[in-house]
Amino acid sequence: GEEIYAAKCAACHRFDVILVGPPHLEVVPKYNGDLEALKQYIYQPVKVDDSYPAMPSQGLKPFEAESAAIYIMKRVEEMQNQ
Repeated sequence: GEEIYAAKCAACHRFDVILVGPPHLEVVPKYNGDLEALKQYIYQPVKVDDSYPAMPSQGLKPFEAESAAIYIMKRVEEMQNQ
């Protein structure tokens, strides 16, 4: 998950600051732990917030999107518990 994140997500996202897309600490809690929903968004993104550009598809396979989602959720949880 971390390698996929570094290769596909980190160009536009950070956990705690706005880059191109929203920070994960702002967005991921809205999923309320729903890994499947986050995986689906990563796999087939749709525009959610007009404050940010639409996230383009990263061409990930479903298992890669799931791996990235697991990594992102885990890191957000770790950061919230610090």
